[in-house]
Amino acid sequence: SEENLKTLVDYALKIENHFQCPQDIEWAIGSNGEVYILQARPLKISTPSTIQKPELETIDYFDSKYNVLINQGECASHGIATGKVFLINRMKDIVSFPEKSIIVASRNLPEFTSLIHKASAVITDSGSTTGHLSIIARELNIPILTNTGDATSKLSNGIDVTLYAD
Repeated sequence: SEENLKTLVDYALKIENHFQCPQDIEWAIGSNGEVYILQARPLKISTPSTIQKPELETIDYFDSKYNVLINQGECASHGIATGKVFLINRMKDIVSFPEKSIIVASRNLPEFTSLIHKASAVITDSGSTTGHLSIIARELNIPILTNTGDATSKLSNGIDVTLYAD
C-alpha cells in the first residue's frame, strides 16, 4: 500500500543514516499489515572507477586473439574468472554441478545461491543486478554477467571460458 511504501522509505532513510552508507534492506509485511525490517547490510556495488582493472586492449584485440563469444550484458558482480561452462537447463542439474565451473543459465535464480560457493562465475541470459544471487555473489567476490540475451545459446557445456564481467 502507499502507507507501507512511505513506512519503508522512512525506515530505509533512517537505516542508511545510522550506518552512513547505502544498505541492502530485507523487509516483510506481517499478517497485521505492519512493516518489519528483517536485516540490513551494506550494499556492495562497486563502480568501475573504484575497481582495480588490468590494462586491457580494445574488444577487437581480444576478439582477434581469443574469440570473444559474448560482448553484452550487465555486470551484477565485478571480476574475472575462468572455468568450464556448466549449463543449467533444469533445477535438477544443480545436483551435478562441478566445482569451479561457470554457471550458465537462462535466468539468475535465487536457487543458485546454493552453488555460488562452488562456482567460478555466473553468466545468464536475463536477471537482476540487485537480486539475492547478485548480492551474495558480490559478498563472495564471484563475478556475474547477466542480461546477455543469449549466453545459453552461445556457450556449450564443458568449454573453457574466461569471464571478464567488468
